[in-house]
Amino acid sequence: MAKVIQVTQYEANDGSLFLTEAECDAHDFKLLNGAKIDAAKEAFLNTTKAIDRSRNMQGNVIENFLAFYLPWVEAGEPVVERTVFDTPKAVAEVPGAGEGENKEPAADAETSTEEPAGDPVF
Repeated sequence: MAKVIQVTQYEANDGSLFLTEAECDAHDFKLLNGAKIDAAKEAFLNTTKAIDRSRNMQGNVIENFLAFYLPWVEAGEPVVERTVFDTPKAVAEVPGAGEGENKEPAADAETSTEEPAGDPVF
């Protein structure tokens, strides 16, 4: 059975919906200052001589950064605490290793320092 979960969304001035207030504010800022952000983006990309897909990807990052950075500086550079963290990686256990035994991973053939048996290929 499904359960109901409340999701808070923020609506920008143009009707776009965002999950965080910061994303919504950045979007509104981009709408109001689009020409200023585009000019800075183009100047940077022309200076670095970015082309093709790299230019498009870098342009997206620059737009998002400036939409955050410019109002953040105007607000007096308030501290923004990190609230999202990397997903911890699972620790792989060696099968057959009991408690108290060394649980080091077995050496792979690729990482082994021993030379393979048989005739050399070259």
